[in-house]
Amino acid sequence: MQVQRFDNPGGRTISTATGRVVHADGLVFRDLAGTGELVPWADWRLSPDERARALAAELSIQQIAGLMLYSPTRWCPTHPADRSAPPTAVRTSTLPCMPPTS
Repeated sequence: MQVQRFDNPGGRTISTATGRVVHADGLVFRDLAGTGELVPWADWRLSPDERARALAAELSIQQIAGLMLYSPTRWCPTHPADRSAPPTAVRTSTLPCMPPTS
């Protein structure tokens, strides 16, 4: 997989492995929504607060709850042979692992 890099004059440098970008106002942005259009939460010119509010406005309550429960530091294999987690996952939490579901 080749990473493409785009230098925006006076702005951020954008790198992408997917190659999906959006051109707007003479600048390059990642096409995070996959729509071919610049969505507010992918516009690096906006403040983090504006971007977060724009993304939250598009998410359902269930999606927001799912994001609140996700934590890469809580990763815990259900079996020693579980290779589904990224190799860099490290369990730093003192909370117990979730039991495996059937």
